[in-house]
Amino acid sequence: MRVLFVTYDIYMEPLGILYLSSVLKQAGHETALAVISEEDVLATARSFRPDVVAYSLHTGVQQYHLAVNNRLKQERAFFAAFGGPHPTFFPEMIEEQGVDGVCLGEGEAALLNLVQRLENGQPLSDLKNWWLRHNGQIQRNPLAPLIADLDTIPFPDRELMRSKEYLLKYPGQRSIMTARGCPYRCTYCFNHAYVELYGGEGRRVRRRSVDNVIEEALQLKLDYGLQFVYFADDTFNLMTEWLAEFADKYPTKVGIPFLCNIRANVVTEERMRLIARAGAYSVCMGIETGNERLRNTVLKRGMTDEQIYRAARIIHDLGLKLYTTNILGNPGSSLEDDWQTVRLNQAVRPHATSVTLLQPYPRTEIREYAASLGLIKGTVEDIPSSYARSTVIKMEPKQRRQVENLHHLFGLLVQAPWLMPVARFLIWLPLTRLYLLFYMIFNEYLTRSRIFKPAPSFKFYWRTVKSRLRGRWPFHMG
Repeated sequence: MRVLFVTYDIYMEPLGILYLSSVLKQAGHETALAVISEEDVLATARSFRPDVVAYSLHTGVQQYHLAVNNRLKQERAFFAAFGGPHPTFFPEMIEEQGVDGVCLGEGEAALLNLVQRLENGQPLSDLKNWWLRHNGQIQRNPLAPLIADLDTIPFPDRELMRSKEYLLKYPGQRSIMTARGCPYRCTYCFNHAYVELYGGEGRRVRRRSVDNVIEEALQLKLDYGLQFVYFADDTFNLMTEWLAEFADKYPTKVGIPFLCNIRANVVTEERMRLIARAGAYSVCMGIETGNERLRNTVLKRGMTDEQIYRAARIIHDLGLKLYTTNILGNPGSSLEDDWQTVRLNQAVRPHATSVTLLQPYPRTEIREYAASLGLIKGTVEDIPSSYARSTVIKMEPKQRRQVENLHHLFGLLVQAPWLMPVARFLIWLPLTRLYLLFYMIFNEYLTRSRIFKPAPSFKFYWRTVKSRLRGRWPFHMG
C-alpha cells in the first residue's frame, strides 16, 4: 500500500515519522512525506496517490492538518490516520469530520497492523492503540505494551527526507535517539500523562544497545557524510554502565562529535568524563527558571541551584560547550523571577541559550495549575503552533510586553551582563517586533556557531532567518 505522511513543519529530523516509514518499507509498502509549510500537499497527494494519509502533529497545528485532510478528501478516497502528541492526548479528535482513525502512543506496530489489514480487507475494529469509526460508532481500543527491545526497530528511513529542505538546512548534521522514555515528571511535559496512559505497562525508560546505536551512526557516516550528531534523548546521562561502554566504542568506531541533553541533578564527574571521552562537543542542560522554589514546586524539576552550579563547573572544566534551556512567564511567577533566570544563566556562563514562554498544554499538570489560578486564556484551539514566541497564560498588557521583550533579549543579556543596568528600560520600550527580529538572528547565530560543529555557512543562516521570519521555525532543544 501507499502511505503519505503529512506534518506541519520540519525544524528537526522528524524521527517518529522516519521510524514509521522504515517499518512500513520493511514490510513492502511505499511511503512519501509532505510538509504543509513548505509544499503543496495537494499536488504531492495527486502525484503519489496514497491509500493511507498519516498525519503526525503536536498541539497547536491540529487545525492545519484537519483543513488539509478535508481538502484531500474532496479529491480522493483514502484512510485518514492521525497520530503524534496531540492525537495521543486528544483522541476525541476522531469525532472531527474526515478523521478515520486516531493512533495513541507508540505507532510502529499500530500503523503497520492498520496498513496490513487495509491491504488484506480485514476488519479494523479491534486494532490496539486505535480509536476508530466502526458502523457509525467510535471504537476505543486498549494500548499494546510499550516496545521493550528498541534494537528490533529498523533505523529511521532518512531517504524519506532526501528531497526536503531540511537536508539543505543541516548539511552533515543528523539526530539519533538512543532511548525512549523519561523517569521524571516535569509539569510542563506530557511524560507523566504518557506514563498514566500506558498504566505502568512496560519500562518507562528503554535504551538501545551501544552496538545498535553505533551501527546507525556508521550508516549515517557512510550515506550522508555525517559530521555532527545530536543525541535527542530526553536525558543522555542516566546510565553509567551504558555510558562506559559507549565511551569505549564510539570514539574509535565512529569518532563524530556530538551534542546531548543532560540533567543537572544526575550530573556526576564520572558520567560527564565518560561523555567527554566519548567525543561530546557540547551538552544541553535545562535550567528553566532561576527561582528554585518555582523550579521545584511548580515545574517539579527536582534540582537545586547548587546542583546546577556544580554541573556547570564540571562541564566547563571538561572543556565542553554549555547550552541551557529556559522558560519565562511561568504561572504564579513574577517579572522578578524571570530576571532571576537571567542572572542564574549569567552565573553558569553558557555558550548559548534557548528560551521559551511557558505554554500550558492541555492535559499537563502545569495547565491544571495555571487554570486553578485563573490564568488560562482561551481553549486548546488557541494554543499557537510555536511555544517560542507567545503563550496563552493571562498577563496584563504591560507585563506581557515586558516578558516578551525579555524573552527576545534574553540570550544577549546572558552573553553581555554589562547591559543589565539598562535592561529594564529596554524591555519597557514598545519595540517587541524589532527585538523579535534580533532574537531570530542573534540566537540562531550563537547556537549554530558555538554549539554545533562545524559552524554552518552564511547561506545557512540567511535561509534560516528567512524561514523564521515566515513564522515556520520555532527553534527549541531540550
